[in-house]
Amino acid sequence: MSPALREVARRRDAAAWAGPLHVASLVAAFAFLLWVNRLQWFNLDEWNFLVDRHVFAGDGTSVWEPHNEHWSTTPVLVYRGLFSVFGARTYLPYLLVNIAIHLLIVHLVWRIMRRIGIEPLLATCACAVLAVLGAGWENLIAAFQFQFFGPIAFGLLALLVAPERGGLVRRDALVVVLLVAGLTFSGTGVTMVVVVTLVAILRRGAGVAVVTAAGPALAYLLWYVAYGKDASTDNVPQLSFTETLEVLPGYVWHGLVSAVDSVTGLAGVGPVALVLLGLAVLRLARPAKPAWTVSLAMAVGAVTFLTLTGIRRAGLGNETAGAPRYVYVMAVLLVPLAVLAIDRWSTRSQVRMVMMLGVTAVLLIVQTTKLNLNANEWAVIEQEQKHRILAAAELASGGARFVNQAPVPQFIPNLTIDEIAALDRDGDLPGNVEVSETDLLTARAYLQLDLAERRNVRAREPLPRLARIDGADAAPTADPGCVRLDPTSSNPAAIVDFPAAGSVGVTSDLGGRLTATVRDQAGGHSRARPFTLREGDRRVLNVTAAGFAVRLGVPAGGATELCGLQPLPTPSA
Repeated sequence: MSPALREVARRRDAAAWAGPLHVASLVAAFAFLLWVNRLQWFNLDEWNFLVDRHVFAGDGTSVWEPHNEHWSTTPVLVYRGLFSVFGARTYLPYLLVNIAIHLLIVHLVWRIMRRIGIEPLLATCACAVLAVLGAGWENLIAAFQFQFFGPIAFGLLALLVAPERGGLVRRDALVVVLLVAGLTFSGTGVTMVVVVTLVAILRRGAGVAVVTAAGPALAYLLWYVAYGKDASTDNVPQLSFTETLEVLPGYVWHGLVSAVDSVTGLAGVGPVALVLLGLAVLRLARPAKPAWTVSLAMAVGAVTFLTLTGIRRAGLGNETAGAPRYVYVMAVLLVPLAVLAIDRWSTRSQVRMVMMLGVTAVLLIVQTTKLNLNANEWAVIEQEQKHRILAAAELASGGARFVNQAPVPQFIPNLTIDEIAALDRDGDLPGNVEVSETDLLTARAYLQLDLAERRNVRAREPLPRLARIDGADAAPTADPGCVRLDPTSSNPAAIVDFPAAGSVGVTSDLGGRLTATVRDQAGGHSRARPFTLREGDRRVLNVTAAGFAVRLGVPAGGATELCGLQPLPTPSA
């Protein structure tokens, strides 16, 4: 057999088992993603969709209202539908939706790379890494994130459905429907409209491109005028037009570099890799040819995505462009061009195959390790939140009095005790979780204790009593019921008994970190709740839990004064 025939046979064999290998990689990734997320639970924005949104509402909570400026109608409907069946009793159904859409994206990228002529095994290896992309871990461990990257699936489907040549046909109507559907997930859909429109321009002319973009543009405009224009940006510092133009190139570049660094696992390799990719494109690319049309349009989509994001987010700093959720989008949109350049620049041979498999193995180790580490880190946080929320429900069912409404103020500030109590009454919370005494005391620390500007609790006799001082010298002040603590160690603390609900004034000379830990009479204690004291400001510690003690870890950098205590002699340290 001649060398040419042997090469043809080799390619045919590679193509024959690349497909099954790709399917196997998707199955393995599915199993790995389920395992790595086995301890995840509802967090952050998910609770907005679970308890604050309604299909039909006239009070600003309908499915048409923006979420963080995004048109998110479809994700809200998905969450409301799943909640009607599963409540918040299990996270698995929500997670399955996220994983399914992610793996669909991976498969569609594989289909596109195969369609544009990339070697089957090279495409399969690249997609195996995408399937477990630890660099984009935010999107793979939080079920809610399908609303962010879901439009990519619809955009890629539109690319595969759209005719490669000719004028308008019936299939173009499906392309428009897919693009509009993507817009109803999040603003990422705008990027995919740009990608599909650019491909239409390069392949089929401006007329088809205008029709392709017109439907999605009109739909988005109607939504924006009716709902989106009033979206809040209070949490994002906004730059002027001139300032945005000045910082935007740096923001985009930082995002691209961060994506390459994160995917390769090699810090600092990004600029070199991007320059080499640019040289390869200049040397090899033929935009008129189908193989390059799609890959170049997707790469332009990556830049477009960062540009649109930077217009709204650059005020937060360039480093935010490297957020894992953005890196995921960059990786998906840049991989076809990068792999095509590698495929065209290097000679297909046994040596290349061995190198390709070796690099793939290394990248798989890097990405799965990164994904597992971040999943485990967030699992600890989310499990603690889960137990705290369930403990809060138990306290509410027992008629406890609360001074604060949010049991998880740091991550879920809008989830209130009333909403949790309603979920509990309706049977929508997990019933197979053991709530420990530590969980209950921690829930008390967040719901029955608060540091505020004024007294929020009606004082009852007897007043709080200073029980012990650790790591500080204590001396009464001229004001009755006040004591001054001068630190003698790096961990000064005061233990205050609350025989009844009451308040204690707290003032720090230099300010710093204050922690509060609730203790019961049996010696159990909560996890510490942190607060920040500003220099010289007087704050009031309000406690509604009677019969408990509070250990106050006071700032070590200066004296702290406590007031409102029983006028008894201060115990020795």
